[in-house]
Formats: sequence, C-alpha cells, structure tokens
Amino acid sequence: MNHKKFVFVTGAPGSSWSTASHKLKKQFAGFDRSDETEERLYALPDEYRNQYNVARINAHIGSYFGPQHEFGHHFDNLDFYNNNVEEFYNECSKPFSNEEKEFKLVKSHWFAYNLDWIWENCKNHFIMLVWREPSFSRDWWYQLGGWDIKHPVYTWYENDERMWNQIQQETNLIWEFGQKHKVEWFDLDNGNWIEKRFGKKLKEEPIVPSKFTDTIKIAYFKIL
Repeated sequence: MNHKKFVFVTGAPGSSWSTASHKLKKQFAGFDRSDETEERLYALPDEYRNQYNVARINAHIGSYFGPQHEFGHHFDNLDFYNNNVEEFYNECSKPFSNEEKEFKLVKSHWFAYNLDWIWENCKNHFIMLVWREPSFSRDWWYQLGGWDIKHPVYTWYENDERMWNQIQQETNLIWEFGQKHKVEWFDLDNGNWIEKRFGKKLKEEPIVPSKFTDTIKIAYFKIL
C-alpha cells in the first residue's frame, strides 16, 4: 500500500512550471527535497542572468520524469501501468529518499497527455497545472537555452517545429482538463498564488525577473 502523497505537476516547456513548483516546495515543510542534487540542476546562463539583472536563477531543480529521462521512461503513455498502478507509484518514488516527508513533487511534461489517466487512477493525490500562453512559453524556453538545456532533456521533441506543435498541444490539454473539472485558476502574481490558494503567507518575498510580465495561471487540487 502506498502511503506517500504525490503532487503530479505538468506544464509545457517554457511555461515556468519549474519555478512555480519549486517555490511551492520551499514554502511547505512536508515536501521531500531529497531529489535536489547537483546533478539535477540547470542554472540560467550568464548572459540571461545579466540581462535580467539577477544574481542567480536555478531554473530547473530536482528530478524530472519522462522518455529519455532518468525516471519515467513510460510516462508518455501511462496506459503502460494499467495493470499495476503501484508500479507507477514506485517509479514516481525513485528519486526520493526522505521517508519522513510525505509529499513528493513529480514533474513531467508528459502528464499533460495523461491527465485523465491520473484522475482515474491516482485518487487522493494531487495535481498542479501550470498554464501559459504558448508563444510566451516557446520564447522563454529558447531564452533559457533551448536545445542547449541539459536538465531536463528535450530530445523527445526532436526539432523546432515539433517543439512548437507540442507546446501548443500541451497548453491546450492542460487548459481543457482544468476547465472540464472546474478547477480554480490562480494568477502566478509574483508567487503570491500560494498565499491565495493555501492561505499561507510566503516565507520570503519572491524576486521575479521581467520574464513574468505575461499571465501565468496555476491550479492545485486534490484528485477525487
């Protein structure tokens, strides 16, 4: 029997889903952060750090799941786990080693294609959706480094044309799923969505560079 609480996070490349989900982890003591290692880190390149006048942005922190990644090789089609959902949970648990922390944040772009499966098979766990207008996601992904980003990896997307097509598709799937389940969307609002959603004052004042001038929406809800 699985006693962990998983938070399944998805957003299109460049949607700032990593920043939003990491901010969430930092605010609540119950999140397991044992997957955050030096090998699982991608920092904003120096030229962009200078452009946005920030000392440092660790853009991608911790584990990611999906085809050709360290974990979640079958997460592009979760029907693979139809006969054994516990095997899916076991795969989600692999990067984490702190048994005292109940909540495990599991990030995968490919959850966008499998949200109905997660809804039907993962009752009493949680979903976090991050939505951003596709052209802003695409542009920010390239500014972060595009195909030179080493963590996570984007080889599944193959080329510029396919990347753009999949960003649009993932964005639409995330929005449509949220609307179907009548979730409450919160504007990122410089990180203040956490206070609005959970009624919890942020531990620190968020420092967000000018890339967040557009609207990013977040939904966080329990699977019923």
